[in-house]
Formats: sequence, C-alpha cells, structure tokens
Amino acid sequence: MNVITLKLNSGDEVIGRVIGEESNGDITMCKPVCLTPGQEGFGMIPWMMSAQDGQMEFNRNSIIAQGETIEEIAKKYLEVTSGIQLSI
Repeated sequence: MNVITLKLNSGDEVIGRVIGEESNGDITMCKPVCLTPGQEGFGMIPWMMSAQDGQMEFNRNSIIAQGETIEEIAKKYLEVTSGIQLSI
C-alpha cells in the first residue's frame, strides 16, 4: 500500500502515501492527512488545508520518526482520499 505515518518535530502525526524519496531523506507524500478526534471516534482531515495539488514534501530534519501505518488506518486513509470503498 505504501501508506506511512510520520511524526514531526511539531508534534503532528501525518499519514500519507509516499510518492517520492530524495537522496537527502526528504519525503514527498500525496494527500497527507492527520487524525482528529470526533464524536464517533477519529476522523481524517487534510494536513495542510490550502495546498493546491495535494503533494507535499517533508524535510528530513522535521521528521522525528516514520513507520508503516497499521492496516485498518491505511485502508481508511485510502478510502477517504480516493473515494473507493475497501473491505477491512
């Protein structure tokens, strides 16, 4: 699936699909989102509301940790960003 979670030094936890990695460690993600608490559990909102094309580059110096997103959340991310319903 190639959906990963980044923990940034700002405290944000960002989920997105990796579309590129630079030799210097920078990561480009497509449609990154962050989890937000809601009345029915957690929801996903765009990490940067005003970005035009949905692709964002994260500087390696701003990333504390990264890892593969757990399957249930990765599938939900793909549903939210693609509009395709996946079976969990």
